[in-house]
Amino acid sequence: CKKTQSSFFTSSFFIVMEVICMVKINGEKLDVAGKTIAAYLATTKYDPKRIAVERNGDIVPKAQYPDTVLEDGDSVEVVSFVGGG
Repeated sequence: CKKTQSSFFTSSFFIVMEVICMVKINGEKLDVAGKTIAAYLATTKYDPKRIAVERNGDIVPKAQYPDTVLEDGDSVEVVSFVGGG
């Protein structure tokens, strides 16, 4: 999904439309559609070795993070594992 901007003139109005593609990650809508899971994770403080990623109800294998592109409307949960006793 790409951001697009279009403009057009009707009668006496000039209208500008912008499409923003959003992905919901851990309940927060973010403008990351079009990025891979790996690219998104690189912008965060998550340790990829200690997380699991669920996209639209399915666990994404770590080997697929570089190839899995986030799309407009996706729902993603990133779960971080914490050790301790």
